[in-house]
Amino acid sequence: MNTKAKIRRLEKIILISYAGIWFLLHLLSRLFLDMYTSSEPPGYLTVAAIVITPIAIYAALRTMFSKNEKWYRAIIYFVAYLALGIFTSEYIIVNGDLLLSMTTIPGKTVEVPVLNVHKVIKRKLGFDHTAVTLLIEGKPIEMEARPYTYFFLKDKKVLRIISRKSSLGNNYVTYIELKGGERGLARWLHFKDWLYRYRLLWAVLTGFIVIIWIAIVWFPVKTQRKPVRIGFWKTMGIVMGILVGIAALLYAALLIYVRFKL
Repeated sequence: MNTKAKIRRLEKIILISYAGIWFLLHLLSRLFLDMYTSSEPPGYLTVAAIVITPIAIYAALRTMFSKNEKWYRAIIYFVAYLALGIFTSEYIIVNGDLLLSMTTIPGKTVEVPVLNVHKVIKRKLGFDHTAVTLLIEGKPIEMEARPYTYFFLKDKKVLRIISRKSSLGNNYVTYIELKGGERGLARWLHFKDWLYRYRLLWAVLTGFIVIIWIAIVWFPVKTQRKPVRIGFWKTMGIVMGILVGIAALLYAALLIYVRFKL
């Protein structure tokens, strides 16, 4: 294996490992953190920009040369890679600290007043999360919670929780005492709310799927070979796979755009 091939292999290993760490922390955060604050360490943006800049430069030049593009395209790639690196590394550091602190710092069971619960609606993303303000040790602290949390906390005045503070100073809650079925009902109400919010999108997608199905089944492309009829469910699977892939890419692009206003 020559040097170039070794470098390309190393790049893939690093990229896959980094993405795997991000995904694992994202999954664990959703499983174990009910509410949390997410302030980055002081001076993080400056340090992150300094550390990530050489990597972003390399990635930008690598992309430019591999695509045989003009030099100025490297500037666009550099800005995109720098923003992506800062965003993902901040997420890894903050959530990694929360999860690590959960295993090393003992929790405290307390009853706290609920000062405010409201939906956070972002124009481009819709219902993004729930903001919950609790009075902890005499101080009002606003935490971020998942969207469905709104539906079981909106009428609560007092909560019994297990609260911790991470090594970086972020507050987080790993347990909320609820009556049986409250969390499940909240998930169902959030799901219905989600369906209603995107009712126009579902109507468009349904129409699009029906049109594609009619075109494939009833108006196949004429060739010398006998056309192979594709089953309905296989057709739906192919169409939905394509649509889900496109939606995932658009959602990722929107997250980066909203976070950094590129």
